[in-house]
Amino acid sequence: MGIQKITFFTIFKVCARSQDFNLVNSLMILLEQLLCT
Repeated sequence: MGIQKITFFTIFKVCARSQDFNLVNSLMILLEQLLCT
């Protein structure tokens, strides 16, 4: 979970900086998949 958490926050910071809603949406879907496994 540690590596996935770090990867998520890194990508999230990039998405938040780009302010691309579609990118953030895709990231949230990816996060749900990571949490379900």
